[in-house]
Amino acid sequence: MIYTVECSFADPVSEAQWNDFYSLEKLPALISVSGFHTSQRFKAISAGCPVYLAMHSIDGLAVLESDEYRQKGGGNFARWQQYITDWHRNLYGGLERAPVIGEGEYLIVSAVGPEPLIEMGLTPEQMWAVALEKCPENRWLAKLDSAISLGANTLPKNVHLYAPMTAQLTGGNGAVPQTQGRNRHAYLTIFIQAQKMPPEANLAELTERCTRLCTDVLQAALDNVHVIYVAARQGRGHPAYAQIKYRLEPFRTPSVMDDFMARLDEAIKRHAGLTARIRCFGYPADTLYARN
Repeated sequence: MIYTVECSFADPVSEAQWNDFYSLEKLPALISVSGFHTSQRFKAISAGCPVYLAMHSIDGLAVLESDEYRQKGGGNFARWQQYITDWHRNLYGGLERAPVIGEGEYLIVSAVGPEPLIEMGLTPEQMWAVALEKCPENRWLAKLDSAISLGANTLPKNVHLYAPMTAQLTGGNGAVPQTQGRNRHAYLTIFIQAQKMPPEANLAELTERCTRLCTDVLQAALDNVHVIYVAARQGRGHPAYAQIKYRLEPFRTPSVMDDFMARLDEAIKRHAGLTARIRCFGYPADTLYARN
Protein backbone atom coordinates (compact mmCIF):
# COMPACT_ATOMS: atom_id res chain seq x y z
CA MET A 1 0.00 0.00 0.00
CA ILE A 2 1.02 3.61 -0.50
CA TYR A 3 1.05 6.03 2.43
CA THR A 4 1.19 9.70 1.43
CA VAL A 5 1.84 12.77 3.57
CA GLU A 6 1.43 16.22 2.03
CA CYS A 7 1.99 19.66 3.51
CA SER A 8 3.26 23.17 2.97
CA PHE A 9 5.62 25.17 5.21
CA ALA A 10 4.83 28.75 6.20
CA ASP A 11 8.20 30.05 7.48
CA PRO A 12 10.79 30.76 4.76
CA VAL A 13 13.45 31.51 7.39
CA SER A 14 13.46 27.99 8.87
CA GLU A 15 12.23 26.08 5.81
CA ALA A 16 15.71 24.89 4.77
CA GLN A 17 16.39 23.59 8.29
CA TRP A 18 13.02 21.82 8.32
CA ASN A 19 13.75 20.17 4.99
CA ASP A 20 17.11 18.97 6.28
CA PHE A 21 15.39 17.53 9.34
CA TYR A 22 12.71 15.79 7.26
CA SER A 23 15.03 14.40 4.59
CA LEU A 24 18.02 13.50 6.79
CA GLU A 25 16.35 12.47 10.07
CA LYS A 26 12.65 11.77 9.69
CA LEU A 27 12.79 9.77 6.45
CA PRO A 28 15.56 7.39 7.68
CA ALA A 29 13.66 6.97 10.96
CA LEU A 30 10.47 6.04 9.11
CA ILE A 31 12.15 3.52 6.83
CA SER A 32 13.52 1.76 9.93
CA VAL A 33 9.97 0.99 11.12
CA SER A 34 8.81 -2.58 10.52
CA GLY A 35 6.33 -2.57 7.65
CA PHE A 36 7.88 0.43 5.85
CA HIS A 37 9.58 -0.65 2.62
CA THR A 38 10.27 2.52 0.60
CA SER A 39 10.23 6.24 1.34
CA GLN A 40 10.85 9.25 -0.91
CA ARG A 41 10.19 13.00 -0.73
CA PHE A 42 9.04 15.31 -3.52
CA LYS A 43 8.47 19.01 -4.08
CA ALA A 44 5.61 20.22 -6.26
CA ILE A 45 6.61 22.33 -9.25
CA SER A 46 3.01 22.98 -10.23
CA ALA A 47 0.53 25.16 -8.34
CA GLY A 48 -2.73 24.19 -6.64
CA CYS A 49 -1.45 21.54 -4.20
CA PRO A 50 0.63 21.30 -1.01
CA VAL A 51 4.28 22.03 -1.69
CA TYR A 52 5.73 18.84 -0.21
CA LEU A 53 4.82 15.19 -0.77
CA ALA A 54 6.27 12.18 1.05
CA MET A 55 5.39 8.81 -0.44
CA HIS A 56 5.94 5.55 1.42
CA SER A 57 5.32 1.88 0.60
CA ILE A 58 3.97 0.12 3.69
CA ASP A 59 2.22 -3.13 4.58
CA GLY A 60 -1.04 -1.55 5.75
CA LEU A 61 -2.84 0.63 8.27
CA ALA A 62 -1.68 -1.49 11.21
CA VAL A 63 1.87 -0.23 10.62
CA LEU A 64 0.75 3.36 11.31
CA GLU A 65 -1.07 2.25 14.46
CA SER A 66 1.90 0.34 15.90
CA ASP A 67 3.92 1.35 18.94
CA GLU A 68 7.11 1.13 16.88
CA TYR A 69 5.79 3.72 14.43
CA ARG A 70 4.84 6.06 17.25
CA GLN A 71 8.24 5.63 18.89
CA LYS A 72 10.47 5.72 15.80
CA GLY A 73 8.39 7.72 13.36
CA GLY A 74 10.81 10.52 12.74
CA GLY A 75 11.43 12.43 15.93
CA ASN A 76 9.79 15.43 17.51
CA PHE A 77 7.84 17.75 15.21
CA ALA A 78 7.07 20.27 17.96
CA ARG A 79 9.74 22.71 16.78
CA TRP A 80 8.17 22.92 13.33
CA GLN A 81 4.51 22.25 14.03
CA GLN A 82 3.37 25.89 14.01
CA TYR A 83 4.64 26.37 10.46
CA ILE A 84 3.21 23.20 8.90
CA THR A 85 0.07 23.95 6.87
CA ASP A 86 -2.23 22.18 4.41
CA TRP A 87 -1.33 18.82 5.99
CA HIS A 88 -2.96 15.68 4.58
CA ARG A 89 -2.46 11.94 5.11
CA ASN A 90 -3.86 9.12 2.99
CA LEU A 91 -3.43 5.38 2.65
CA TYR A 92 -3.97 3.96 -0.84
CA GLY A 93 -4.41 0.47 -2.18
CA GLY A 94 -3.77 -0.60 -5.75
CA LEU A 95 0.03 -0.38 -5.69
CA GLU A 96 2.35 -2.54 -3.63
CA ARG A 97 5.38 -0.28 -4.18
CA ALA A 98 5.77 3.39 -4.99
CA PRO A 99 7.63 4.11 -8.24
CA VAL A 100 11.30 4.99 -8.01
CA ILE A 101 11.83 8.54 -9.29
CA GLY A 102 15.45 9.19 -10.12
CA GLU A 103 17.47 12.31 -10.72
CA GLY A 104 16.16 14.20 -13.74
CA GLU A 105 12.82 12.38 -13.61
CA TYR A 106 9.46 13.60 -12.33
CA LEU A 107 6.40 12.16 -10.65
CA ILE A 108 3.09 13.20 -12.18
CA VAL A 109 -0.13 12.64 -10.24
CA SER A 110 -3.70 12.96 -11.47
CA ALA A 111 -6.84 13.08 -9.32
CA VAL A 112 -9.16 13.42 -12.34
CA GLY A 113 -8.63 10.09 -14.06
CA PRO A 114 -5.93 8.46 -16.20
CA GLU A 115 -6.81 10.28 -19.43
CA PRO A 116 -4.54 13.35 -18.98
CA LEU A 117 -1.55 11.05 -18.39
CA ILE A 118 -2.43 8.74 -21.28
CA GLU A 119 -2.68 11.77 -23.60
CA MET A 120 0.92 12.60 -22.60
CA GLY A 121 2.02 9.16 -23.76
CA LEU A 122 2.45 7.88 -20.20
CA THR A 123 1.28 4.65 -18.59
CA PRO A 124 -0.59 5.58 -15.39
CA GLU A 125 -1.03 3.30 -12.39
CA GLN A 126 -4.18 3.69 -10.31
CA MET A 127 -4.43 3.69 -6.55
CA TRP A 128 -7.53 4.21 -4.42
CA ALA A 129 -7.97 5.49 -0.88
CA VAL A 130 -8.61 2.87 1.79
CA ALA A 131 -7.93 4.75 5.05
CA LEU A 132 -7.16 8.08 6.75
CA GLU A 133 -8.58 11.13 4.91
CA LYS A 134 -9.58 9.20 1.76
CA CYS A 135 -9.28 12.36 -0.32
CA PRO A 136 -8.66 12.37 -3.21
CA GLU A 137 -10.45 9.05 -3.43
CA ASN A 138 -8.54 7.94 -6.54
CA ARG A 139 -5.16 8.91 -7.92
CA TRP A 140 -3.17 7.91 -10.97
CA LEU A 141 0.65 8.01 -10.95
CA ALA A 142 3.21 7.99 -13.73
CA LYS A 143 6.93 8.57 -14.07
CA LEU A 144 7.82 11.41 -16.40
CA ASP A 145 11.09 10.76 -18.17
CA SER A 146 13.59 13.57 -18.39
CA ALA A 147 13.46 13.29 -22.17
CA ILE A 148 9.82 14.42 -22.19
CA SER A 149 9.34 18.19 -22.16
CA LEU A 150 6.36 19.36 -20.14
CA GLY A 151 5.66 22.74 -18.62
CA ALA A 152 3.99 22.82 -15.21
CA ASN A 153 1.70 25.61 -16.40
CA THR A 154 0.24 23.41 -19.15
CA LEU A 155 -1.15 20.78 -16.78
CA PRO A 156 -4.92 20.34 -16.35
CA LYS A 157 -6.52 21.16 -13.01
CA ASN A 158 -5.83 18.53 -10.32
CA VAL A 159 -2.87 17.11 -12.25
CA HIS A 160 0.38 17.91 -10.47
CA LEU A 161 4.06 17.57 -11.22
CA TYR A 162 6.67 16.75 -8.57
CA ALA A 163 10.46 16.72 -8.56
CA PRO A 164 12.28 14.32 -6.21
CA MET A 165 14.00 15.87 -3.19
CA THR A 166 15.64 12.61 -2.08
CA ALA A 167 16.52 9.25 -3.48
CA GLN A 168 14.04 6.50 -2.66
CA LEU A 169 15.09 4.87 0.60
CA THR A 170 14.43 1.16 1.06
CA GLY A 171 14.07 -0.83 4.26
CA GLY A 172 16.06 -3.95 5.08
CA ASN A 173 17.74 -5.39 2.02
CA GLY A 174 15.29 -3.78 -0.38
CA ALA A 175 13.68 -7.06 -1.30
CA VAL A 176 9.97 -7.07 -2.03
CA PRO A 177 8.26 -8.98 0.80
CA GLN A 178 5.55 -11.50 0.28
CA THR A 179 2.00 -10.20 0.34
CA GLN A 180 0.67 -9.89 3.85
CA GLY A 181 -1.59 -12.56 5.27
CA ARG A 182 0.18 -15.68 3.96
CA ASN A 183 -2.70 -17.89 5.20
CA ARG A 184 -5.53 -15.57 4.19
CA HIS A 185 -7.61 -16.68 1.23
CA ALA A 186 -10.23 -15.03 -0.95
CA TYR A 187 -12.36 -16.97 -3.43
CA LEU A 188 -14.32 -14.82 -5.86
CA THR A 189 -16.71 -16.43 -8.33
CA ILE A 190 -18.61 -14.32 -10.85
CA PHE A 191 -21.49 -15.94 -12.71
CA ILE A 192 -22.33 -14.14 -15.95
CA GLN A 193 -25.09 -14.86 -18.44
CA ALA A 194 -23.35 -16.71 -21.25
CA GLN A 195 -24.56 -14.35 -23.99
CA LYS A 196 -23.20 -11.35 -22.05
CA MET A 197 -19.78 -12.73 -21.17
CA PRO A 198 -17.25 -9.90 -21.80
CA PRO A 199 -14.26 -10.28 -24.17
CA GLU A 200 -11.06 -11.83 -22.83
CA ALA A 201 -9.32 -8.45 -22.63
CA ASN A 202 -12.08 -7.09 -20.38
CA LEU A 203 -11.96 -10.18 -18.19
CA ALA A 204 -8.19 -9.83 -17.83
CA GLU A 205 -8.60 -6.23 -16.63
CA LEU A 206 -11.41 -7.26 -14.28
CA THR A 207 -9.27 -10.08 -12.88
CA GLU A 208 -6.44 -7.66 -12.16
CA ARG A 209 -8.79 -5.25 -10.37
CA CYS A 210 -10.46 -8.03 -8.37
CA THR A 211 -7.07 -9.41 -7.35
CA ARG A 212 -6.00 -6.02 -6.06
CA LEU A 213 -9.22 -5.68 -4.09
CA CYS A 214 -8.63 -9.05 -2.45
CA THR A 215 -5.00 -8.30 -1.55
CA ASP A 216 -5.44 -4.64 -0.58
CA VAL A 217 -8.86 -4.53 1.07
CA LEU A 218 -9.24 -8.11 2.33
CA GLN A 219 -5.46 -8.52 2.85
CA ALA A 220 -5.43 -11.96 1.24
CA ALA A 221 -2.13 -13.43 0.12
CA LEU A 222 -1.64 -13.07 -3.63
CA ASP A 223 -1.06 -16.82 -4.06
CA ASN A 224 -4.35 -17.48 -2.25
CA VAL A 225 -6.57 -15.26 -4.38
CA HIS A 226 -8.82 -17.16 -6.78
CA VAL A 227 -11.00 -15.40 -9.36
CA ILE A 228 -13.29 -17.59 -11.47
CA TYR A 229 -15.83 -16.72 -14.17
CA VAL A 230 -18.73 -19.05 -14.87
CA ALA A 231 -20.83 -18.74 -18.02
CA ALA A 232 -24.36 -19.29 -16.74
CA ARG A 233 -27.68 -20.11 -18.32
CA GLN A 234 -29.96 -17.52 -16.79
CA GLY A 235 -33.45 -18.31 -15.56
CA ARG A 236 -34.38 -14.91 -14.18
CA GLY A 237 -32.89 -12.03 -12.22
CA HIS A 238 -29.63 -10.16 -12.67
CA PRO A 239 -27.37 -11.10 -15.60
CA ALA A 240 -24.41 -11.30 -13.22
CA TYR A 241 -23.94 -12.67 -9.71
CA ALA A 242 -20.73 -12.43 -7.68
CA GLN A 243 -19.96 -14.30 -4.49
CA ILE A 244 -16.89 -14.01 -2.31
CA LYS A 245 -15.95 -16.66 0.25
CA TYR A 246 -13.36 -15.89 2.88
CA ARG A 247 -12.15 -16.73 6.36
CA LEU A 248 -13.51 -14.50 9.12
CA GLU A 249 -10.85 -12.17 10.55
CA PRO A 250 -11.20 -9.38 13.15
CA PHE A 251 -10.16 -6.70 10.66
CA ARG A 252 -12.76 -7.80 8.08
CA THR A 253 -15.42 -5.64 9.67
CA PRO A 254 -18.79 -4.73 8.11
CA SER A 255 -17.36 -1.40 6.94
CA VAL A 256 -14.40 -3.15 5.28
CA MET A 257 -16.74 -5.56 3.52
CA ASP A 258 -19.04 -2.71 2.44
CA ASP A 259 -16.02 -0.94 0.95
CA PHE A 260 -14.95 -4.15 -0.80
CA MET A 261 -18.43 -4.67 -2.30
CA ALA A 262 -18.69 -1.07 -3.48
CA ARG A 263 -15.34 -1.31 -5.26
CA LEU A 264 -16.19 -4.72 -6.71
CA ASP A 265 -19.49 -3.35 -7.99
CA GLU A 266 -17.66 -0.47 -9.69
CA ALA A 267 -15.11 -2.85 -11.22
CA ILE A 268 -17.75 -5.18 -12.69
CA LYS A 269 -19.68 -2.25 -14.14
CA ARG A 270 -16.54 -0.74 -15.62
CA HIS A 271 -15.01 -3.86 -17.15
CA ALA A 272 -18.06 -6.04 -17.83
CA GLY A 273 -20.76 -3.41 -18.35
CA LEU A 274 -23.06 -5.27 -15.94
CA THR A 275 -24.67 -4.67 -12.57
CA ALA A 276 -24.11 -7.75 -10.43
CA ARG A 277 -25.77 -9.06 -7.31
CA ILE A 278 -22.92 -9.35 -4.80
CA ARG A 279 -22.93 -11.63 -1.77
CA CYS A 280 -20.14 -12.18 0.79
CA PHE A 281 -19.84 -15.38 2.84
CA GLY A 282 -17.42 -15.44 5.76
CA TYR A 283 -16.60 -18.63 7.67
CA PRO A 284 -14.85 -19.27 11.01
CA ALA A 285 -11.46 -20.92 10.57
CA ASP A 286 -12.46 -24.02 12.57
CA THR A 287 -15.33 -24.77 10.16
CA LEU A 288 -13.16 -24.79 7.01
CA TYR A 289 -11.75 -27.98 5.50
CA ALA A 290 -9.64 -27.64 2.36
CA ARG A 291 -7.19 -29.37 0.08
CA ASN A 292 -4.97 -28.01 -2.71
